[in-house]
Amino acid sequence: MMKHATLKLGAPVVIAQADPSIRDWGPYQFPFVERLPDGRLHCFYHIEEDSARAYGKDNGHAVSEDGGQSWKPLEGGEWNGVLLPNGDHLRSISKKPEVLDPAKDLPREMQAEALLNAGRVQVYDPDLFPRRYGGYYFMRKKAGSSEWVEERHDIHIPFASRIFRHNLDNLLSYNSFSRLRIAPDGTLWGIIYQFSYKDGRAAMAAMFVTSDDCGYHWEHRSSVFYPYKRVKEDFFWATRTGFTEPDLAFLPDGSMMCLCRTDDCFHPGPMYRFYSTDGGYTWSDPEPFERIGVWPCLMSLKNGVTVMGYGRPGLYLRATADPTGRDWSGDRITIVDPNGAGEEDCSYGIGEDTCSYCDILPMGDDKFYLVYSDFHVKNADGKPCKTILGRLITAEITE
Repeated sequence: MMKHATLKLGAPVVIAQADPSIRDWGPYQFPFVERLPDGRLHCFYHIEEDSARAYGKDNGHAVSEDGGQSWKPLEGGEWNGVLLPNGDHLRSISKKPEVLDPAKDLPREMQAEALLNAGRVQVYDPDLFPRRYGGYYFMRKKAGSSEWVEERHDIHIPFASRIFRHNLDNLLSYNSFSRLRIAPDGTLWGIIYQFSYKDGRAAMAAMFVTSDDCGYHWEHRSSVFYPYKRVKEDFFWATRTGFTEPDLAFLPDGSMMCLCRTDDCFHPGPMYRFYSTDGGYTWSDPEPFERIGVWPCLMSLKNGVTVMGYGRPGLYLRATADPTGRDWSGDRITIVDPNGAGEEDCSYGIGEDTCSYCDILPMGDDKFYLVYSDFHVKNADGKPCKTILGRLITAEITE
């Protein structure tokens, strides 16, 4: 008999709330959640514009001492990163971009020009820049220490490129990891999406690097490139930027699943999925999975349930008890309704309801904590505010 996964939602809790005058895109969005060494929960979230100009700037911070039932602001908080098998903590950092003079600081030849976020960028071979402009950067806190130390790692990723934002203050931004994951065997995975240049085409790709010594040395494991082939689910398949915002889960049967965004600033696009049964060295052919999906968040719990969060418009959760992660026929659960359920004007535009980014933290074998944004939570005066919310969710398996 096939088993099914059921999600039981706890009540939403306000983590942080903006002043009602703050309605611009960027502040009070893109939340992450982690557990601190002392057991408290820590949520950090974006408070700047959504732009490369904000790279390297601080976030907003809040902490919970009661498992997410209540939250309070934290001044000067630090992202704690992942706890590694050797007891170190490691976090990827996004450094402040460099400002270059296009007349004298750029390589003579670029690979291509490409569209990114409704603007044009120049794509370059990363090896043509001075070494000081390269590398991936981390902060490490060694086991037993309270000091964070910056690290730089030069990682060769085939076909990877750099972009110069000549239409955005002439910025050369540093590439960085979007997420860090620890596999069941203790291998540390770095998940990256950045421009690549392959077969004469500049496009974003999902890239995976791994470390078997807690992040001191990194090796490229694999990359998955957008196929640029006609699919019935996407009329605009030929103009996509590529695969962005990948996340992966280590599934109960020992295989791996990855979700990627294709949605861009021009047209909503489907979320793709692909699988690996050999430890991420090779992947199945990417295929459209759901008609929407930005910043998909994916995780397998210890009880065998795999959960995902995604959206735009809106925000949704899905869960499966299938150990292979192939069967997602269960109900889609609405977390933020893009139609404004309960509101008088029940038709929000895309991006007017929530940023649709979320994060998930395990809270035991069968529970997880979800953090997300909702742009229409009323404050004490009844005014709608951009708000970071959290809720505890139980994942059960039924026959």
